[in-house]
Amino acid sequence: MQLIRKSLVATAIFSVCSGAMAAGFQITEHSAKSLGRSNAGEAAVAEDASVVAANPALMTKFKRPMMSVVGAYIMPDIDIEGTTSNYFTTGGTPVATYNNDVAPNAFVPEAYYVAPINDQWSWGIGGFSNFGLMTDYNSAAMTNPLADKTDLKTYNLNPSIAYKVDDSLSVGFGINIVYAEATLSSSVPAGLDGSTLADAFGFDGQLITELKGDDYGWGWNLGVTYDFSPATRIGFAYRSKVDLTFDGTIDTGILPTAGNLLLGLDPTSQSAAFLAGLPAKFDEKLDLTLPAIWELALNQQLTSALSLQASVNRIEWSDFDKLVGKSARGAMLLDQPENWKDAWYYSAGLTYVASSDITLRAGMKYDNTPVRDEYRDLRIPDSKRMWYSVGMTYSFSKDLDVDVSYSYLDSKKASINEGEVVENGSPSLTGSFSGEMSGSAQIFALQANYRF
Repeated sequence: MQLIRKSLVATAIFSVCSGAMAAGFQITEHSAKSLGRSNAGEAAVAEDASVVAANPALMTKFKRPMMSVVGAYIMPDIDIEGTTSNYFTTGGTPVATYNNDVAPNAFVPEAYYVAPINDQWSWGIGGFSNFGLMTDYNSAAMTNPLADKTDLKTYNLNPSIAYKVDDSLSVGFGINIVYAEATLSSSVPAGLDGSTLADAFGFDGQLITELKGDDYGWGWNLGVTYDFSPATRIGFAYRSKVDLTFDGTIDTGILPTAGNLLLGLDPTSQSAAFLAGLPAKFDEKLDLTLPAIWELALNQQLTSALSLQASVNRIEWSDFDKLVGKSARGAMLLDQPENWKDAWYYSAGLTYVASSDITLRAGMKYDNTPVRDEYRDLRIPDSKRMWYSVGMTYSFSKDLDVDVSYSYLDSKKASINEGEVVENGSPSLTGSFSGEMSGSAQIFALQANYRF
């Protein structure tokens, strides 16, 4: 009985690889001050040393060395509801499934330092992250053959320099050294009863496939600011794409054991023989491009105490057109189109200097998604969302101030249709899911700034 063909091994591996990197989830929690305005005006406001991440040209606005340390705590609440069908776990019958809170909480630490060199030159350095992602379904989730755990982390070290051309115009440039690591897995749901995998093979909660890999890459960023008057400044910032090739291993989990079991049922099965011959682990390379980002921003003083900030941002996710994976075993395991689109977001905010010690902020942002409906998957259940933010700065002295901010993100419900019960004439090991995601998130940020 030929239940699994060679193509199903590729399907299992594709499931791990494609969903994992598909999102390239952007991180914008670079500054508590900026978060208090939903990131509005970030490339045009010189309030703290986080300008290294926002726009290096702003470093010329600092007359004294300054250090900023930021910590943002992100609390997403993403729920998945729908039906899943899998020949091996549900007998091919659609079964209702609900997965609550699939994205764990995360803490994002960042640090920056800026210092003037002379009246025209300044330099700075920052350690932060622009992209990251984690989804982790519970062990009994019936969707685990499609997506279990996805964990992508990136770390960016960004030395920068800036030059003040004249009293109105400044330019800046930086180099980005990026380290990325990923862990991506699919597994058999735990607690199966009466299924082919549980009864015939004894599989229950075991790993199907897991990819682990890492890589270093580099890029560059530049920025420009122009002061039309003491009350009006515009800023433009651009951060280049970064090409990565993850060099890692694939753990084949239950696949060799499944192949041996299937050979007992059908000794002539070539696909079962292929599975049985798989090593426990083998090397794998996966290409990924982190997209370019640019921002056009405005900082407009309205009164002596009140100012307006606004931004238009573009993230060039169309660079993420497909995933290509190559195995050390000599096969191209993955050449899958993703067809993401460039994404825009728009933000506006206000800053109010209430007293010499207290500054208040508020803002809103419309954050679009790069994911087309037909390509949305369980590993990155992303959708359009609105940000609503407030923040405050308290100045303890002319040298030290502390910022706090809070943001609420409201995501739009979106459909997810992924996988197939039968693929290329054989039952698919990963199965299918049809349903929707809904979600929200809260972000708390705390920041300390010290001037030397």
